Amino acid sequence: NFPHYIQNNIKEKFDNYLLKKFIKIEDKFDKYLINILYNLFPKLYLEDFNSNYQNILNYFSNFKSAKYIINESFLDDDFASFCISLINHKYKIKHIYIEHNYLSHPFIGNRIKNICNVVDKMFTLGWESKYYKKALKGSSLYEFNSSLKVKKKYPILYISHMVQNINFSLRNVMCGDNGLKYYFKMKDFFLKIPNNVLKRIYHKPYPENKLDGTNIKIEDVLHSSRFNLLKKLENNLEALYLIPFAKLCLIDHLSTTFIMALKSNTPTICLWHKSLQPLKKEFRNHLDILKKNNIVFDDIYKASNFIVKIHKNPDKWWSKKQTQNARLKFINQNIEKEDFMINKIISIN
Repeated sequence: NFPHYIQNNIKEKFDNYLLKKFIKIEDKFDKYLINILYNLFPKLYLEDFNSNYQNILNYFSNFKSAKYIINESFLDDDFASFCISLINHKYKIKHIYIEHNYLSHPFIGNRIKNICNVVDKMFTLGWESKYYKKALKGSSLYEFNSSLKVKKKYPILYISHMVQNINFSLRNVMCGDNGLKYYFKMKDFFLKIPNNVLKRIYHKPYPENKLDGTNIKIEDVLHSSRFNLLKKLENNLEALYLIPFAKLCLIDHLSTTFIMALKSNTPTICLWHKSLQPLKKEFRNHLDILKKNNIVFDDIYKASNFIVKIHKNPDKWWSKKQTQNARLKFINQNIEKEDFMINKIISIN
């Protein structure tokens, strides 16, 4: 754990005179930029720097003998990144990064090699590849599947994504224009589903508190009498604990939730928007076994037809030997058991 962030109620201003030495003023925008720049600078590195700097050092002074700090959030948590950098500089504590709960390595634009170069050790969720030699096989410490044994109450549980209203994000490939394309694909998907099936779908929206910035909700794009036939669940409900209640899971993007559903052994259909999330040529066969067994679809029309076909009794398809073999083979190739990482940590020098 990291110490709590200390937020000060002060506002430091830059010395505008000094700024003028570094910014050449050629027009009104340059003047405007100098006047507002102090509002754009992260508070962690200005107003809140001194108090957090000292607080972090005091907190970790109790752990000076530690050799490593284990973390998986530094990529999208500025404060965690700041803490890790500071204690590495001051106390020489090294950083072990455990891959966040998503399989990004097969896709174009992933950051695996960059991450390996900025951490001391990186451990994957369970995969290993000659194309990423610095990424060591590990496992997540996160519990991907719930042990709950419950009565099924959702005929079809639809778990959706949420789009950030920005043009580009390293955290989220489906943002801005790509995000709208994803929503329109889902709109076409639901147009192919008959009303009697739509009425059996319970929609679990993406938690709004897990994305930064302005978000565009799927309801804002898919607003129609047909989409309104879906029964909406609270977006703050945890997908991990909803999945066991589903007879069939419909997941509209490759995500952590997809791993949860596979691990839970709940009948699952996942949509892969391959034009938005293309595979690297070295991993072009990554999803083949799941596609062959109708677990992953890159064609929304085939997916909608298959759901209509099996929605009344998804277990008949899911329990087939070839379907279960495909599920287990994919998991064994990519997701290692939690104990594997614990043993790795214990054995690290």
